[in-house]
Amino acid sequence: MIEAIKSLKGNSAPGPDDLSTLFYHKSWSIIGPDILIFTLDILNNGGSIADINHIFINLIPKLDSPNFPSDFRPISLCNVILKIITKTLANRIKKILPNVIHDYQSAFLPGRLITDNSLIVFETLHYIRKPRKKDNGYVGIKLDIAKAYDSLEWDFIEATLKTMGFPNNIILTTMQCIRTVKFCILINGQPTDFFLPKRGLKQGDLMSPYI
Repeated sequence: MIEAIKSLKGNSAPGPDDLSTLFYHKSWSIIGPDILIFTLDILNNGGSIADINHIFINLIPKLDSPNFPSDFRPISLCNVILKIITKTLANRIKKILPNVIHDYQSAFLPGRLITDNSLIVFETLHYIRKPRKKDNGYVGIKLDIAKAYDSLEWDFIEATLKTMGFPNNIILTTMQCIRTVKFCILINGQPTDFFLPKRGLKQGDLMSPYI
């Protein structure tokens, strides 16, 4: 838990509670014990996370004159206490991932570089293009999986975690983080009404890349 708090950047943008991570770093001697009690109850005893699982979405334009939703880059602004919980969960999960993820999958795992995949693809395509005496050859298929975070079904995530044998308290807290989230969009700096998603993972959540 303390490791998770120290690893959070102090200058990150505040979430719906208007408090930055730096405030928590500077005031930890005062507010730390209460936050530890609250967060450990959620992580270890299945306490409710719904009251702090609110996300502001700030839309950053990619173009000078954006016209479509795809012309914006969404930035998720989370409460710091939520970041503490998800960072702690991520620290617990990433110790297990090397044992359940194939060697060819490299992203977000310590000691593995995503650039290795590019080298493997380059060598594979080079091998496919080499002329052969026989009539039979090989073919490469490129799959473009766009917005994978937005497409994941929650029941599938839960079933996968259970199949992989993750502890029940980690599954319970993870699914709470996913299912109880509420979003609102910042329009000219002002939040709209909150709305509820039905699937997908929230960007900006420190746990989402590991899921």
